[in-house]
Amino acid sequence: MKQQTGMTKQAGKVWLVLLVLILGGAAAWVVLKTAPVPTRVKPDVQARLVEVQPPGSGDVRPVWQAGGQVMAAEQVSLQAQVSGRVVAVAAAAVPGATLKAGAALLTIEPRDYELILQQREAALVQAQASLDIEQGASALAADEYQLAARQLAASDRALVLREPQIASAKAALLNARAAVNQARLNLSRTRVTMPFNGQIQSRGVATGSQVGNSATLFELVNTDEFWVEVKVPRGFLPWLDPEAPVLLHHPGWGGQTREARILNLLPGVDSNDRQARLMVAVRDPLSLNHPAEPVLLLNDFVSVELQGKPIRNSITVPLQQMNDDGSLWVVNNNKMILRKPEVLYQGRTLAWVGSGLQPGDQLLVNRLDSVTAGMPVRLATRASATDTATSAGVRP
Repeated sequence: MKQQTGMTKQAGKVWLVLLVLILGGAAAWVVLKTAPVPTRVKPDVQARLVEVQPPGSGDVRPVWQAGGQVMAAEQVSLQAQVSGRVVAVAAAAVPGATLKAGAALLTIEPRDYELILQQREAALVQAQASLDIEQGASALAADEYQLAARQLAASDRALVLREPQIASAKAALLNARAAVNQARLNLSRTRVTMPFNGQIQSRGVATGSQVGNSATLFELVNTDEFWVEVKVPRGFLPWLDPEAPVLLHHPGWGGQTREARILNLLPGVDSNDRQARLMVAVRDPLSLNHPAEPVLLLNDFVSVELQGKPIRNSITVPLQQMNDDGSLWVVNNNKMILRKPEVLYQGRTLAWVGSGLQPGDQLLVNRLDSVTAGMPVRLATRASATDTATSAGVRP
């Protein structure tokens, strides 16, 4: 009886386990059948936001910015042409003084040269008298020759008429006149003056100094004009306008500029970078006649802005937006398009193109890492390239 009861309990446990399994399987089947089925969803294409600007167009002048060091157009070491003692130095003849051409600088003792001039003038009078005597003797000999009514050979006749003596006297007279002119010239050289409008850089003598021929008295520089040598790429030369004024800038001028003119294209290129060289001339660099203009000093380094000839009906493109092969990414109808424009001239920051862009093309302001033709974009606009450069004070 007890054994039958145990078997009954064991069978109940088995059926309980089976029931739990059946119920769990049914629940799992229901979950699997009622769970949502995952589906593949195509992601939305997010157009990139790009900043664009319309290309500037019209008639523009390309410019080239360079730099150069100011040099003297004329600079001399003024030397003595006669020897002697310096008896006077002009009060204005000090370093830094600006003097006009012909202004007195110093005087060398003139007394010796005045005496030499008197001697030469006396010798001239004596030479003139000797010639007059010989000419009188020749006239007397000619009268006697006519009275003698004799015919002589040409050489004998010349001797009779004292022609060799007259020639010698004339030569002596010419030498005497030359000696007088030389004495006068030496006397004038005892007074040293400015050879041009200029400024004294240094002085090497003082009153009482003994100077000899070729002794350096002053270092002078012409202040009428200074020069600046500028290097220019060969590609800019066809566009260069030689008649347009050249603008000079210096950080010490407080935003003011000076105008200059192109003097000449130098015959050789620079040995380092093979660029062409221009000589630019600046009139009145020290502003002696125009005090309101900034002063340009020797050895100043200035920025030089050269003007080009006008480019008609061109489109201005910032150079940073162009690819290395000259192509250009533009946005048209909210899509990226690659153009190959005709580049007329390329400066440091801007390029000017004549054709190759289409109506509606807008230029990229920000460069993209990866761009494909036809890629959709969203636009954020800004001012044109020309307006941006002008408002920022940027020169092409």
